[in-house]
Amino acid sequence: MSFKISASSFFQVNPLQTEVLYNKALELARIKNNETVVDAYCGIGTIALFFAHQAKQVIGVEVIA
Repeated sequence: MSFKISASSFFQVNPLQTEVLYNKALELARIKNNETVVDAYCGIGTIALFFAHQAKQVIGVEVIA
């Protein structure tokens, strides 16, 4: 995956370790292809996008005060 982000966006600075972290989260979540995943406080949505191929539907929610 590649992303175009603004300078003020939060983004993991170590893409190799980010992939390891997200793969571990995906493994522990045990998502089935008929489930909906909600990514609360998703930011730019990297985790939601990473999980999207595994779930039926992914919903990202972000709140900015």
